[in-house]
Amino acid sequence: MVLLAEAPERIIDHLSFGDVKEILKDTGAKAVILPHFGSWIPQANPSELAERLSHETGRKVIAARGGMTFEVVDLLKD
Repeated sequence: MVLLAEAPERIIDHLSFGDVKEILKDTGAKAVILPHFGSWIPQANPSELAERLSHETGRKVIAARGGMTFEVVDLLKD
């Protein structure tokens, strides 16, 4: 599950958008698909948050929605 912000004292051991940003900085990943969000994140517009992370990291960040499909070859294109 991806949370908007890190849970205080890491009570909930899930990724936050900040964690995703750090992981992208530390890896050679060209793309990341975020498949599962905390129940209140839809109000924060996950697609906009993913677009912002894409802009900040220079990597493709996609906020998945139910029923989406992806072609890996397309994700790896620059």
